Amino acid sequence: MLAAVVDLLRERGLPSVTIEAVLTRSGVSRATLYRHWPTRRALLIDGLNRLMPPPMDVPDRGTAQERLRVFVDGLAHQLSAHPWASVLPTLLDEARRDPEFATFMPGFLDARRATLRAVLEDASGRGELRDGIDSDVAIAQISGPLLYRRLVSDEPLDQYFRDQLVAGFLATYRRP
Repeated sequence: MLAAVVDLLRERGLPSVTIEAVLTRSGVSRATLYRHWPTRRALLIDGLNRLMPPPMDVPDRGTAQERLRVFVDGLAHQLSAHPWASVLPTLLDEARRDPEFATFMPGFLDARRATLRAVLEDASGRGELRDGIDSDVAIAQISGPLLYRRLVSDEPLDQYFRDQLVAGFLATYRRP
């Protein structure tokens, strides 16, 4: 059943994942589906959790610049090549429309922010970045341009752009 949900998500996004579509695609009975997932929302969340990549793993060694490049390159790759990226626009739309579904988003985002937050805190602790950086703002400054290019402008997330993103961030926050 979850394979059917993932396939539907990848093909046409969240709106295509209806109970009827999952039943048709999976060949299971309605009773079986509802035994495991009492609502469409619960089914969607489990399908999304299966589709989404795990939070990125950034090495705990290296300079702030090296570690930020690993993070930025990894996020750019996920946004460009991973199947979940095509679902992201409909996921964001659904979270705005459905307050109960929106409860999925904080946990999803927090798990992904934790990696970058750890990189920033470690770099600050080692004296590479200024003290008192607002990590939520810093995370938005790093991730936001990648998401904008992927979701809005459809410009490439090429190496030059990624390098400039890291260089600009470090020019602002590097300890003098």
